[in-house]
Amino acid sequence: MTDTRLRATPAVGGLALFAALFAWCLRPAWGIDIFFHVAIGREILAHGVPTTDVFSAAHPDAAWAPFQLGYELLVALLDRAGGLDLLRVFHAGVFATALTWLAVRARRATGSVAAAALILALTLLLFDERLRMRPHALNLLFEVAVLLPFAAGSWRLDPGRARLVVFATAVLWSFVHAMGALWLLAVVGTVLVAGPGATDRRYAATTLALASAGVLLAPGAAAGIAHVLSIQDRWLPFVPELQPSWTWFRLWQDGGGAYALLAGLLPWLGPLAVVLALATRPPPARRPTLLAAAGLALGAVLLVRLSYYAAFVLVLLAPELRTLTRRLWRPRLWALALSLALLSVLAAHVLPRWASTNPWTTTLSPGLFPVAEARVLDRAGIRARIWNETDWGGYLLYVLHPGATVASDGRITFAPDVAELLRADEHPSRRLAVAEAAYQRYGIDLMVRRRGALPESPQWELLLRGPTADVWSRRGPLSESRKSAISRVLESTAAGS
Repeated sequence: MTDTRLRATPAVGGLALFAALFAWCLRPAWGIDIFFHVAIGREILAHGVPTTDVFSAAHPDAAWAPFQLGYELLVALLDRAGGLDLLRVFHAGVFATALTWLAVRARRATGSVAAAALILALTLLLFDERLRMRPHALNLLFEVAVLLPFAAGSWRLDPGRARLVVFATAVLWSFVHAMGALWLLAVVGTVLVAGPGATDRRYAATTLALASAGVLLAPGAAAGIAHVLSIQDRWLPFVPELQPSWTWFRLWQDGGGAYALLAGLLPWLGPLAVVLALATRPPPARRPTLLAAAGLALGAVLLVRLSYYAAFVLVLLAPELRTLTRRLWRPRLWALALSLALLSVLAAHVLPRWASTNPWTTTLSPGLFPVAEARVLDRAGIRARIWNETDWGGYLLYVLHPGATVASDGRITFAPDVAELLRADEHPSRRLAVAEAAYQRYGIDLMVRRRGALPESPQWELLLRGPTADVWSRRGPLSESRKSAISRVLESTAAGS
């Protein structure tokens, strides 16, 4: 009986941790990505994989290739089955599974529950801005399940099986998120570069070739990667998560508080851990792991979206770091104290969002998207080329496509001429000129903007002022028709209430 209880204790603890993490990760939809991913998935299901930007109001004939086909098909089917709430549950489950698995790996690597708690707390803080419904949920799962153990050298236990796992993962991961899967190739490559013997390097060469073939075999991966690389210079300035980790320091100076300060500082634990590990003079067999850890540490510092990789570095280098932490006074007590400190800062950052919103029963974060306005446009049958706030583009596609197209959305695929207008649109005094240019160049004759973003204009008519957005139409016969359709919807809604 005692042995049974002892065996059951870790399982019960793991389930309790999963439940707590699931509750933490189950949040209202607040990221913009999920909406355009669902729209892309619907398009693929209806018409096949697009080769032009069918969502663009400015350049619908421009070349475009999605590179997350598997994810987009999955979320479109989940949305069809259960809407955004099912998507919330699915993503929370994936996040909780990956984080629980990471905690288990950290416990095994460090030999300490306290150290594992610290690594998990560090991950939660650095990953919090990634807790959105997007493909990175599955990235985290692949990283914890396959990338970390391979980097740690677990492939040596059963090289043949590890090679098959790497190939299968390369295919599946590339189908879900082709750019993310490139990290798997890089980690396999560390054995080719730093393997201590010819046998290791030959194994790495064949495994890397097989993994590369897996990426090429994944539907849409090769074309998607090529397309992303061909346009990256256009969209990099528009994506905050692709900025370096020290960008957080600017937010801290602007009043971002302790969270912003730690988010800028903690990624540097990765490079520090690599330097400390090298100081212990590890054996040659550890060189590939050290090289992988160095690459992950570099990613943590150079890209905000990868700052949580610093926690991965601590897991990989646990054997070397353990020889150093043993010299500390009561290291487990320090680890627990630091864990609580990190979690306290994280709670202070997150919990204010929940003050007026129940995170477990609220589907969409209030006020972030033009929910009521898009619903009216949908019921009125209005489909158009739309000039919009960029962070609303995906939601408008989610509700109004097919039929409606947008000037910009979270895919950041717009051409340089559109980027020029978007930059000009940041200045309130130039917005009417931007609207006129969008109409003259692209035939964009409908605008969905934040309330009060545009002044009155003889060329544009305010059709609808909702709780979040103003809907403007280019004056003319079509505008009158749209206004009548919206009036009928509003009258019907009022009568029904």
